[in-house]
Order: sequence, then C-alpha cells, then structure tokens
Amino acid sequence: MRLAGPALGALLCALTRVAGAQPPAGALPQARTFQLSLGSYERVALERALAARRLRLEPHPYGKLVRRIHVDNQDVFGPDEGFLAWFNVFHRTSREHVVEREVLLRPGQPWDDEIVDETRRRLRDPLFTTLVVIAPVVAEGGAPQEVDLLVVTRDIWSLRANSRYEIQEGVLTELSLSISENNLLGYRKQVAIVFDMDLGAFNIGPQYVDKNIAGTHLQLLSRFDGVFTRDGGEYEGTRSYTSFGYPLWSLDRKYGAGVVMTHFNAVRRSFEGPDLRLYDNPDTPEVEAIPYQFHERDFDIETSGVRQLGHSVKHRFTVGHELTVRRPNVLDGFPGDDVAQAAFERDVLPRSERASLLFARYAVFTPWYRVYRNIDSFDLTEDVQIGPDASVEVGAAREEIGSEANFLSATAAAAWTVDIIGDGLVRASAGVTGRRQDGEFIDVVRSASISGATPALLGMRLAARSLWARRYNETNNRFFTVGGDTGLRGYTIGDFAGQIRVLNNLELRTFPIRILFARFGGIAFWDFGHAADCYSGCDNPLVLQHDVGVGLRGLVPQLQPYVFRLDWAIPLTGPTQGVGGSRVIFGVQQVF
Repeated sequence: MRLAGPALGALLCALTRVAGAQPPAGALPQARTFQLSLGSYERVALERALAARRLRLEPHPYGKLVRRIHVDNQDVFGPDEGFLAWFNVFHRTSREHVVEREVLLRPGQPWDDEIVDETRRRLRDPLFTTLVVIAPVVAEGGAPQEVDLLVVTRDIWSLRANSRYEIQEGVLTELSLSISENNLLGYRKQVAIVFDMDLGAFNIGPQYVDKNIAGTHLQLLSRFDGVFTRDGGEYEGTRSYTSFGYPLWSLDRKYGAGVVMTHFNAVRRSFEGPDLRLYDNPDTPEVEAIPYQFHERDFDIETSGVRQLGHSVKHRFTVGHELTVRRPNVLDGFPGDDVAQAAFERDVLPRSERASLLFARYAVFTPWYRVYRNIDSFDLTEDVQIGPDASVEVGAAREEIGSEANFLSATAAAAWTVDIIGDGLVRASAGVTGRRQDGEFIDVVRSASISGATPALLGMRLAARSLWARRYNETNNRFFTVGGDTGLRGYTIGDFAGQIRVLNNLELRTFPIRILFARFGGIAFWDFGHAADCYSGCDNPLVLQHDVGVGLRGLVPQLQPYVFRLDWAIPLTGPTQGVGGSRVIFGVQQVF
C-alpha cells in the first residue's frame, strides 16, 4: 500500500492520538518553570544581565504584549575566569542589532513560548554562540499589561585556531584547522582559511558563511579548496561547495528555495588502519595488493523549492531538479597489467554516469521540542525534536532532460523520538533507498537504528546506540566499514568491511565537574559490532567483535560547544585481543 503525502501526515496525526503522544510538558506554557529550566552556566549569565540592566523576571508573561527587546551580549570570558578575561580584547562581541533582528517575537505581539523557544534554537548556532537565554522581564516604566523580552548571549571565541581532530594509536587520522573570524566585526559572518586533513590528503582554501545576508534571511555558504597529498604535499586537484537560498528560517515560513553546487576533482582513497586498503583480483591466483585509490571528477547541482504547511503537524512539499556527473578512472601508472586494471575498474570504481533527475519530496514532523542537558554536551542546552518525523522522495532520470540512462529513484525514512520523564529519550528510525533501472532494483540500502539515554541517576546516565544496515544488489562498488572512528574503538579504522553493518555502543556517562573555566566528566563503554558480506556461509561472515574501555570528556564552552574525548579501548576478540592490543583515541565530539 502506498500513502500519498497528506495521507501519510494524517496517519501520523492519528498514531500520535492513539499512542497518547502529546506535546511534551516543557513545550506547554502553563507547565513551564523558567528558572528550573536553566543550567548553571546559563543561570549565572542571566543573573549578571538582570543586575547590569536593572531588570527583574516576569513570572506571568502570558497574554501580555511585548514592549521592548533587550540584548545583553556578554564577553566570551567572564569576570570569574581570571586572567583569561584579558583575551576578550581580541574578540568583537556580536552587535546588539544583529542579535535583535533574529528574534522572531516582535514588539506589539503577545508573549508566546513557542516563538521564544524557536528564537533560542535559531540563535544558538554552534558556529557563533555557546549560550542563549531568553527571559520575560519587567523594566522600570513598563505598563502592567506589557512585558519586555531579554536576550542574553555569550559568543564562542571567534578567532579560531582549530575545530576538529582525531588521534588513533599515535597517528593523526583527522585534523581540521582554521584561521578564521567566526564573527566578522560582530555581524555573525564567518571568513576563514580552512585546512582539512585525513589519512590520504589535505585540502586548504577560503570559506565564507553568511546565514542572514543584510537581514534578508538569504543564506550563502561557500568554500573552495586545493587538494594535496598528505605525503609529499603534491597537488591532486580541487573541490568546492556552494549553497545559496532562502531557507525556511522559521516554523511559520511558507516558502523556501535554494541551489546547492559541489564539485570534486581529485583522488578517492579507502583505508584499513593507517594504510591504504589493498585490492586483490578474485579471478587470479596471484595476490596483486593494489592500493585502493583512484581519480574521480564529480559535479552536482541541485535546485529546489519548498512549501510548508500546518501548525501542530508540519508538512513540507519540495520539488526540484538534480544534475549529477561522476567520472572515475584509474590513476596514471596503475600498478598492474591490463587484466588487473579491468578487474579493478569492475570491482572498485563507482559507476560512471550523468544523471539528470526531477524529484519530489514530502516531509512531515511534529514541531515539539524538549531541552536536555548532559547527554551529548555538558550543561549546555540540547534541543531535540520529540514525536514522529518522516519523509518520502521519488525521482525520475530521463534521457530527454540530459540523463545518460533512464531510471527511477526512491527514498523513504521514518523516526520517532520519545521523551522519558523529561530527562531521557529514545529514538527509533528506519529507512530504505534505491533505484529501479533496466527492470530491476539496484543499489538498495535498508537501515534501522535505536538510540537514547536514560534519565540521570546519582549523577550518571546510560547512553546507548544500535545500528543495522544492509546493501542489496550493489552495483556501485560501495561497502560499509566498521572500526576506529565509526564507534568500534578497540579496532583500527575500517578494520572490517562488507555489505552488512551491525554496530552497538553502550556508555555510562558521568555528569561534569567544573575545574577552573572547563568542565570534565568520565565514561565507561562497551562496543560490539562488525561489517561483513553475509550472516553465515561465505568467506566474510558476520562475527561480532567486542571491546571495552574508559574515557575522559571535557568541555571549554568559551571555545566550542562540543566536548573533546580521550578513550582507551581494549579489544576482547580478534587477533589483537587483550591489553596489549589496546588503542587510545583522542578527538572532538561524542562517538554517538
């Protein structure tokens, strides 16, 4: 049975009623206790703003008209952070009018918690801001039927020196450095020279981000890089990304449109541990051991428009066109004979094609949000959409509009996030994607996952994730990998590969303690999973691999809203099992 877009939305509405799902209590004005909703970092900032501007909290703002918007942009380093406050002279704090224009609730409108919460989510952009508090306040001279709106923000340190890194077994596997001004002259624009490196290459180039051009809500993100080999620094090519459009910047917006263009003209590589994965022709008795790398020229451009409808349930209808060009080829000086090269092109290179495709997409979700803390980050606000969300997309590539082949593509995904007594959550999701070409279904991927975190108990909580995915009739030479940075921490990068992926993670996370200006916590974890070609009865069957370990988490909120992590993992299975095969991983952001 197929469901049209509106029918799918109606079904979700019915299911929420049957299941008793309602907007979380925190989203309802009458159940909201503002003071208790703040973390310690936010509470201190609000108290300072109230004292500095001689304001007091209004406990009953509902039904009152907003008289005025106050903006209090605080220094990156506060007065209780000692000598670090000296560094504030090198940071231009966001201009008050730039923050004020992002506020969706305007003077003359009645106080509305939903709009206030949406404004806070909009302002808390991890590129610019680490803290946002919006509070109803009373100022001297205000009428009884009026309320003022106070916005308190604290910028992230904008003159950046680094943003992402990962070290495994003493090898720098991933690094992102930038010399950037993330808040150019206080206007919340980013200009940067960005350096990204992986195990095979590094790319460097300029980047510009403007999420609200001249207050019009038009958005521009653009980056262009040169690509060079990691060993030797030889020039390999270029890559770029540009996005321009008018997004749905508010839940009340009805229309949006945009164009996204990318290109890649360099070398693709796959790694197993710190070394290149090796290819062996299965049709010959010799072991060729050919490095898993090839040149690829890609170009993608997508143009789309979107219409948004609904209030308690949001419906988004998108139509557009996508042009994709893929041209892979073996590298000059291929280390093998003609037979080996033909096999390598057959088994490793992705499909060479030009696809011109018209598509339509329907998405539906409930705009209910819950605020959490100490799940992924320490003390900082974490906004999560609660309830169902689903999407369906169909596309048709035709030779008449420039495609080299005729085919149909389809993608469907659905998820449901459930709140647990206001302090924990569970999210379940499933999806399928593939194409219909020459009378058969190819490149089909099915996936499912469940993840979440328990409510806190004794200053700790359990966080868990379980993933499953499988490829069917894969004709584009893609495969899953598991190991290292994917979440199986006791094993090397890409240690296991195949058409099936199973991955499970369980972590016991402590709440943070404050030491000077930073926050630190610990974890204990258990990972198990594998990537294989079949469940049993083949050369690469699924055999779950296990590891355990402990780790440290830290957060410096003035520098970035993401924790850094240090994990020590011990494999329990496989040839490297035991403490002697243990691995240390240092990186940014939680593993899941």
